[in-house]
Amino acid sequence: MKLRLDILEEKINNMLEANSNIIDCYQDIKLEQNIPNPFDGTTEIKCFVPEKYGYNIKLIISDNSGLKEQRKFDLKSNIENTIIISAKDFETGAYIYGIEVEGKIVKSKKMMIIR
Repeated sequence: MKLRLDILEEKINNMLEANSNIIDCYQDIKLEQNIPNPFDGTTEIKCFVPEKYGYNIKLIISDNSGLKEQRKFDLKSNIENTIIISAKDFETGAYIYGIEVEGKIVKSKKMMIIR
């Protein structure tokens, strides 16, 4: 008879093996880390979204919890977008930014504002 810990470990290993086969269906969407990060003046975010995802695509900046939206930028599909962010528009702290497609965030990164 297996110990409970052995059974739990086996279940976790099976889940990890199953999840390793999942393919990122948004892998062709590119979201780069903002440069510089952290920053106190301005920072630059580059991203690319293929045309197949439509035209209602946004870059969303939210608080560190991801719950309170701070800013939203419209993105153009099929070209590299460059968004310049100014620290003066935000309080010091950590933020999450991400690409929104069809109302859901499909890629995200963190950025830090320092003063």
